[in-house]
Amino acid sequence: MKDLSCVIGITLLIASLSAPLINRNKKEFKNFYNLLDDSQKNIYEIIIYERLSIYFIGMILGLGLGIYFLLNNKKDKLRLCKFLMILYFVKFGFYYFYPKQPLMLYSLTTKEQINSWANIYMEMKNRFKYSLIIGFIGYLLISMYFC
Repeated sequence: MKDLSCVIGITLLIASLSAPLINRNKKEFKNFYNLLDDSQKNIYEIIIYERLSIYFIGMILGLGLGIYFLLNNKKDKLRLCKFLMILYFVKFGFYYFYPKQPLMLYSLTTKEQINSWANIYMEMKNRFKYSLIIGFIGYLLISMYFC
């Protein structure tokens, strides 16, 4: 492991590319949505739009700061790794700290809705975990190839 910035940057890049490819249980999302009444569906759609907006704003900020770093550190041999690390840390940090509406969980009224939401939560958590594992393995394979 030559540099921690490469481990982190490349792992997060591969993780973000592999996350959409991981088996997605769309049935869980459809089941949950069908359990909601019209008012809850409206809240759910607002929350989804809000979270996507925060995600994309974080991505744009991370990209901007990463490009700024690239332009001001042209002699740094590991600048691409550091660019990736800046991009993803800013994106995740912005998403994590940005104030959001109350969780969907607070709008659920039945045990069935809550159980269905818990299934979605576990699905998303596992998807993120597996994408990080794939990303790190990808980094190891790339580093072994170039070493």
